[in-house]
Amino acid sequence: MVSVVEHGSFSAAARTLHLTQPALSRRIGALESATGLRLFHRLDRTVRLTAEGEALLPYVRRIMGVQRDAGLAVEELHGKNSGALKVIALPSMVVTDVAPIVATFHREYSQVGLQIAAADDSREIAQLVAEARCDVAVADLEETYPGLSCAPLRRMSLMAIFPPGSELDDDGAEGRWPVVRAADLERHTLVTLPAGTLTRTITDALYLHVGAVPPRVVTTSQRDALAAFALHGVGVTFVPDVMAVSAAAAGASVAVSDAGLTRKLGLVYRRENLSPTLAAFMEVAQRVAASAPETP
Repeated sequence: MVSVVEHGSFSAAARTLHLTQPALSRRIGALESATGLRLFHRLDRTVRLTAEGEALLPYVRRIMGVQRDAGLAVEELHGKNSGALKVIALPSMVVTDVAPIVATFHREYSQVGLQIAAADDSREIAQLVAEARCDVAVADLEETYPGLSCAPLRRMSLMAIFPPGSELDDDGAEGRWPVVRAADLERHTLVTLPAGTLTRTITDALYLHVGAVPPRVVTTSQRDALAAFALHGVGVTFVPDVMAVSAAAAGASVAVSDAGLTRKLGLVYRRENLSPTLAAFMEVAQRVAASAPETP
């Protein structure tokens, strides 16, 4: 059922499951007979869940998660350096926080299979963790995750990246980084993410704090490209602190905000799924976060 939903048709799901389409259709028919529910509207080349199917789907995913947890529990009998973990995060956090954690964890527990994926927003993260479709998430802990457990890692702030050679009003003489001013921002096009994203929301708040209005705005859905646009001279952008420090090393002019707007980042997981392997991953994550260089 889940494979049909994810692939949009019986034929595509059958190929993924290495079944013939008639065999998969018989299995779905048997499930419908057993539950007394009609699960799919069968269209010409695609299928769509019925209202009953929509209601049943979360429970099917949970059953699959329990089966997966049982398998992991058996694997854990062999110790921490075995089994598999699926880690998800917001796209920007995959680059800034997940990558160094995974690098350290893989060095220390090389036999653990790792799968890393991105989620669109905190709501999707909560759903994926709750339905056991992943083991742990690196997420924004300023959001709430009912029924799930959280472990803090660090506080994140956004920093401004200006094109190389940009002259800033604050020369940073009293600190490592200059403080961004309204005049700095209003001399440059703003390069940012679409409205509704966490980065854009904080960016808009930072402009409001200094009383600046961007003269032009360029939006992109590619979070990892923001720093590249600034480095190539398109305009100013705000990115997580870790990315900004890397951009400074590449020649960008970097500044901090004095607005005090930070976000608490951490791990989201199901306490009942806290296996030795997951516990080892969490210990590594907290150790890596604690040893990271301090940023404003």
